[in-house]
Amino acid sequence: LQGRVMVGICGGVFEGSAEFREEFARALRAEFPGAVITGLAARPVIGALLLAYRSAGIELTEQLITNVLKTAARYRELRHGGQGGRRGAGEADL
Repeated sequence: LQGRVMVGICGGVFEGSAEFREEFARALRAEFPGAVITGLAARPVIGALLLAYRSAGIELTEQLITNVLKTAARYRELRHGGQGGRRGAGEADL
């Protein structure tokens, strides 16, 4: 891989260990200097929903994606009483 490459990380090991994240980043950048590491924008279930929409022929507009992310965040607030829960940096939760 050449140039800028986005790498999304998630899961308990990444969330629970700064040392692991740093070592992973060092190893990744040694192989792929253009790698940019980021947390997930949304939980995998959101990606699955968007893929299902696309498979059904529904256009993935910016408005649709924004609505899905806002709905997921609202659901999370209602379900968890705004108390939060485990999630990655910048990650919308469902």
